Amino acid sequence: MSMSALQSNYHSKSSPAIAPADPATEREQLIAANQAFPAALKRALQSGAETSAGVLATVSLKRGKNGILAL
Repeated sequence: MSMSALQSNYHSKSSPAIAPADPATEREQLIAANQAFPAALKRALQSGAETSAGVLATVSLKRGKNGILAL
């Protein structure tokens, strides 16, 4: 079977496309997730479920506009 036939077969069996969310709703969800992340990360570090080395290996730290480090 050719590559294009395989790709065609794969796409024909894939689930239907997800409709894009309302931009305002999507923005609110992203803001909520961004605000919840630091608290969840702190709990994971305190409980031992996550290590600081693991976080630093997977997260890129940046300085925000105010000069404070941010994830």
